[in-house]
Amino acid sequence: MILAGLAIVTIREPTRGQLDDARPQDTQKDEIAIPIKTLAALLIKTRSYLMMTAGTALGGFAGYGFGYWGPTLFSRGFNLSLTEAGGRFAISFGISGLFGALLMGFMCDRLAQKNYRWPFWLSAGGVAGSMAFMMAVCLTENVQIATLLAFPAGLLGGGWVVALQAALQDLLPGNIRATSSSIWAFALTFAGLVGGVQFAGFMIDIFAAHPPDYAIRYALTITLLPCIPASFLIASAGYTIVSDREKLKQTLASETN
Repeated sequence: MILAGLAIVTIREPTRGQLDDARPQDTQKDEIAIPIKTLAALLIKTRSYLMMTAGTALGGFAGYGFGYWGPTLFSRGFNLSLTEAGGRFAISFGISGLFGALLMGFMCDRLAQKNYRWPFWLSAGGVAGSMAFMMAVCLTENVQIATLLAFPAGLLGGGWVVALQAALQDLLPGNIRATSSSIWAFALTFAGLVGGVQFAGFMIDIFAAHPPDYAIRYALTITLLPCIPASFLIASAGYTIVSDREKLKQTLASETN
C-alpha cells in the first residue's frame, strides 16, 4: 500500500499510444474495450501468438519443474543437507537467472533493430541451451561440475522469457495488449507451477523403485524434454509476426468502427 501511494504521488501517467503509431484523434477509439469472446477468437487465429503461447507454456513446464525440484536434486544427488543444497542452487541458478534476464533484454534491444526475428531466435536458443545445461546438471555426479553447469543453465533459463515478452509487445496493438499479455503469462505460470512441478513430482514417484538420487535425476531429465518442441514453436512464431500484426490492426480497426 505504501509503494502504491508513492507511485501515485511521484509517477506521472505516460501518454498512451506512443508505441503504436496512433494519431491523437484515434486515442479514444483505441481505448474501446474488446469483448473477451471476440478477443479469444481473434487470438486463436493469430499464428504467431499461438506459437509463442504454446512454446512459452512448454518451456515454463520444464523450467518451473526443474527450478522447483533443483534444490532437492542437489540434496539427493550429491548427499548434501537441504540448507547447503538450497544455498548452492540459489546462488548458481537463481542469481545467474537475474543476470540472464538483463542480458537478454540488452541483446533484444540491439539485435531486433537488425532483424525483427532476433527475439524469437534468442528465446528459442535460450530454451534449448538451458535444457542442455539443466540435463547436464541432472546427469553429472560431481557436485562442483553441477554447480558450474547451473550458472549457464540459469543464465539462459532466466533470459528466454524476456525475449518473448519483448516480441509480444511488438505484436499486440495497444487496446488488446494487456489482456493478451495476461493470457500469455497465465499459460506460462499455470503450465509451470501446476503442470511442470506436479509432473516432476509424479515422475519421481514413478521411479521410486530406484535409488533416490537416480529417481530424481531421471524424473527431471524427462521433465525437461518439452523444451525441444518449445524451441521449435518459438522460433517458428517469428516468421509471421509482421503479417499477423497487420491483420490484428486491421481486424481491430473494423471492430471499433
